Amino acid sequence: MSRNLCMTDCYYCDTPQVLDGAMFEITEEIAGPYYEFNHGMVVAYATCPLCEAKYLAWMFNIPRWNGARTEATRNEDGEIDIQDLSFRSTFNDEPGDDDLPKWKIGKVRIGPWEP
Repeated sequence: MSRNLCMTDCYYCDTPQVLDGAMFEITEEIAGPYYEFNHGMVVAYATCPLCEAKYLAWMFNIPRWNGARTEATRNEDGEIDIQDLSFRSTFNDEPGDDDLPKWKIGKVRIGPWEP
């Protein structure tokens, strides 16, 4: 088990994530026993617009192992990009019941078909 998913798109349907609100510094309530290591981390709530899975978007981090602040990456509009994701209710790579998608997403291929 790890804290992060090592991805910025939905784990279930590969859809880019949409933030649910403003960025904030992680709290002890969210990080639980991992707060001491992760305090100072900047996060935001995110929800998949397609399947409605729930995530905690990692916006940028202040790693404790070297004291250096990781710079935020910005997109062409100047907004901070999501750097990584974890599931919202568990703050790790294993979802809680509240994090699971509401919809099962399938892919349909529409021709033209090649022989």
